[in-house]
Amino acid sequence: MRIIYVLLFTLFGTMFTFFPKPLAANTDSASIKINHGNELYLTGNFKEAIALYESVREEGFQNGFLYYNLGNAYFRTGEMGKAIFNYIEAQKLLPREDQIRANLDFTLSKTEDRLMPNNENAVTALLFWANDLNLREHGCLVLSLNFLFWLSMIAWHYQPIAVLDIARKTVLGLLLLSICGAGTRFYFDSQEQLAVVLTKTIQVVSSPGAEAKTLFELHEGAVIKILDHQGDWEKISMGSGKTGWTRNDSLQIQERRGY
Repeated sequence: MRIIYVLLFTLFGTMFTFFPKPLAANTDSASIKINHGNELYLTGNFKEAIALYESVREEGFQNGFLYYNLGNAYFRTGEMGKAIFNYIEAQKLLPREDQIRANLDFTLSKTEDRLMPNNENAVTALLFWANDLNLREHGCLVLSLNFLFWLSMIAWHYQPIAVLDIARKTVLGLLLLSICGAGTRFYFDSQEQLAVVLTKTIQVVSSPGAEAKTLFELHEGAVIKILDHQGDWEKISMGSGKTGWTRNDSLQIQERRGY
């Protein structure tokens, strides 16, 4: 038990560096551009709105609603692949927003492949809350429970009564569960890399190279997992056991967030 206490104390000191911090961006300037982009969107100037939204994103401003607005604007211009990509980015930052999920599902239903990998497994089923919080929220939850744990430890040290003993053990259990959930979310955010097909069709082949055998085709809006990278080629998975290689100039690929 003493080892656990030492580890938790160390964790409390390092958590601020483990979880990501806001990217440096002029939020006033970003807000002005986003508001102007919203006005352009409402008047039907979707391409101009996209240009403004993208300029804000390129400045390092990350916000789930910005990606959501981008997804809506790209949908209006008929660019289904880019719309789906931005809805996925929005959902990662705002996992409990039902409208984002609804728009993503609707846009996927308009694509030919209707392909979206499923990362559900025994771990995510057990830690079912892991996908309901973004990584920053997981960090805040861990820090809050860590603070409560040490507060209960101090109180129990000076007043070793049964109710405080139960309280500190309960908070410890919740803290350990929250660390598991945060670790799961961190793993998926930093290791899982998705990509979306942007062109009408792409050829998926058996190996990187022009002479490789074509295995199957994918169409605009298909969401795939990136498994490996060689030059201009990406090894992809459809999440159903099918794998192959395709050129990356027809894909929009998530940045791998290593934090």
